[in-house]
Amino acid sequence: MDQLGRWGQAINGLHIMNGFHTNAYCVDGGTGRAFAEYLFPTFWRPAQPVRNAWALMAIAKEPSGVRYRSIGNVGAGGVTNVGDYFWGQGSVGPDISKASRTGMWSLSGVV
Repeated sequence: MDQLGRWGQAINGLHIMNGFHTNAYCVDGGTGRAFAEYLFPTFWRPAQPVRNAWALMAIAKEPSGVRYRSIGNVGAGGVTNVGDYFWGQGSVGPDISKASRTGMWSLSGVV
């Protein structure tokens, strides 16, 4: 079973599920803090979409070879939440229930 089949039942209105396809090592700790820092703007960079913040955190905090992943639902007309920002930081798409989804998306990368 692939990750979409395994996690699809859990994504009922959830906009994005972030995780790792491989083990995560949390090198030097602070993965949650790093992720949160990318979600909000600073004087030198804008807030990042949730998916991008997760990828940037993984690249900054995980060793080579770790695969990070984000998944979510696709709704009618191809609508997704792939570009969602944290609330109040940018645009946020609709809640897509598993009953109304027409598919799922998955994006990943390797550090």
